Amino acid sequence: MNVMNLKTIKWESVKSIFNAIANAEQISRAQISEITGLSLVTVGKVADALLEMDIINQEKQVKVTAGRRAGLLNINKNKFVLNLDFSSSVFRFSVINLKLELQEKTRHTYDNNQPYEENLRSFLSETVQHMHSNFQMEDCFGIGVSLPGRYDAVSDTVLAARIPEIASLHIRALIENYFPGYPIFLEASENVAALSNISTISEYMDKNILYWFLGEETTTGALLVNGSFIHGNKQQPCDFGHIVLPDGTLLGNALRDCQTPEDITAVITYSLHNIIQILAPDTIILECECLNHCPEGRERVVPLVLDALCEQYHYSKDMLPDLKITCCKFRHSHRGLSMRLREMWVDQVLLHD
Repeated sequence: MNVMNLKTIKWESVKSIFNAIANAEQISRAQISEITGLSLVTVGKVADALLEMDIINQEKQVKVTAGRRAGLLNINKNKFVLNLDFSSSVFRFSVINLKLELQEKTRHTYDNNQPYEENLRSFLSETVQHMHSNFQMEDCFGIGVSLPGRYDAVSDTVLAARIPEIASLHIRALIENYFPGYPIFLEASENVAALSNISTISEYMDKNILYWFLGEETTTGALLVNGSFIHGNKQQPCDFGHIVLPDGTLLGNALRDCQTPEDITAVITYSLHNIIQILAPDTIILECECLNHCPEGRERVVPLVLDALCEQYHYSKDMLPDLKITCCKFRHSHRGLSMRLREMWVDQVLLHD
């Protein structure tokens, strides 16, 4: 099947077929047709092209239809993204495959006797050696970079960074020195964590969803409205830390002293009430950094917050948005980077002339 035949198929149809395969462990052409509403002929053309480009695999033939054996399809898990995490002074990397499954992660031992840039270069050197020793780098379809602030492509720097030392570095140029020739996607960690978390919600493109990161150093997030992401000023993560509480305290400052679910509930209830009134979200996703190592406490936040909203502001439970609690921004920010790179890679491969 000539890949150029995909030019005659609507791009939305191609992506729907790819997503159906990516979201399943294995799937038949008939099942894809049923899920997407596309004809078997269209599904077959796209599947054959994806097979030709090594984006998907076909398992052994298991079914006979109209005289032809049709195999089950799945994503080629050998393809992967390498994600580099500069969002804190603890440098880390992860390897996530085309199906968005975590293959490996590790962290760099920071040497406090050395300057920041030297630690960063040491981390990149170690990562290069590890990747070439343990992975087939020709299967890497991109490098994702999680940053402690917004990336500005014109200056190749991180703006408004929580880590001042990174602001003077030309990030893309630095990474290209160690990983030449790979597509690179750079983004603030909260923005890609928001993308990953929000995408886990059923039919999320038809909903208003708020992701709110309650961090020890920052209180940020992003909002999905009618299928479009709303970030803060100049595409920074929305800074909810500057919400003023009734006693005049900034929300971000108040959260720094919170250690228990009860503390967090007492601080965020007023702000959540105002957010519900102004934004009317269908779902609110909370990520409480201080509770990442306390799953029992984390699960208590949702009922405590719902009860507080009902008691203090006279909501009924059916009036409130769906409230979810999540954890591990590292995992979600790296998954969000991989989602973006996977989309960029598939677009580039399928649209390549």
